[in-house]
Amino acid sequence: MTADPTTQSNYLEIASKHVAFDWNVDFEKQIIAGTATHSLHAIKDGVKEVIFDTSDLEIESVSVNGERTDVSPELISDSVLRLTSLVVQAWD
Repeated sequence: MTADPTTQSNYLEIASKHVAFDWNVDFEKQIIAGTATHSLHAIKDGVKEVIFDTSDLEIESVSVNGERTDVSPELISDSVLRLTSLVVQAWD
């Protein structure tokens, strides 16, 4: 498979099997708020992280297996993440 040059994700190593969205859409303010829960499948052995493309998203928190996960302080601005990709370290 040829790599996609427009993504920062590591989709050739790990893939979403299923994504469950729980969203509230405010058409007047043009805002979508809610959660996206990913069920992941490692394509390669030894995968230590998953990288999500997150351009133009405001991320308030990240959880792994239901546990809130710390994110590097340098990525946090006003308690909201604003970045182009999100790296989540592997779970045990």
